Amino acid sequence: MPQTALPTYAPLNEFLFDSGAYLDACELHGMLCGFIAGGSATPNLAWMSLLLASAEEDRRAELEACVMALFRVSLEQLSSFGFDFEILLPIAEPGQDLLLISSLSKWSEHFLLGLGIAEALMQSHKKTDETKKTQAIDLQEAKSDIRNVSRIYNQVLQCQEPFDEEAFSSLLEHVRVSAMLIFTEQNGRIRPTQH
Repeated sequence: MPQTALPTYAPLNEFLFDSGAYLDACELHGMLCGFIAGGSATPNLAWMSLLLASAEEDRRAELEACVMALFRVSLEQLSSFGFDFEILLPIAEPGQDLLLISSLSKWSEHFLLGLGIAEALMQSHKKTDETKKTQAIDLQEAKSDIRNVSRIYNQVLQCQEPFDEEAFSSLLEHVRVSAMLIFTEQNGRIRPTQH
């Protein structure tokens, strides 16, 4: 049975920091999900090198294994028929509401970055039939929604409104569904290869 649970945020984040990775856990997960949604059902050496570029030499193999494990779980979740996909965010203590907003904003930004890289790599395989043109409208709306969330942290800093947990949960769910829609529209319901 495949492992479909995301790792616990804090230990993963600490490991990434100690390894010299330039991404924190939510940024890494967002970028990997963007790669997958853009059509990278298998790891690509070019973006793997990018992710590992800043790693400490003696931690590189361990970091690569960690990235691969997170990639496999993310692919399994995104391609699940049970809609198991989750967004990896920290658990905020009381009074740390901005941490959640900042993390979702960073996740969204890095999702779009990974998606853009994957789409550039897959450009030569794009189809231009009418179905794809119709799907492009839904894709653009989903991307636009995630792009708006990637900018929300700065907007929240400028307003004086108290944190609304229910509104945040709705926003998180909207990003989750938008990411799944992008994945499904661009990939269909693929089945990851089991190893």
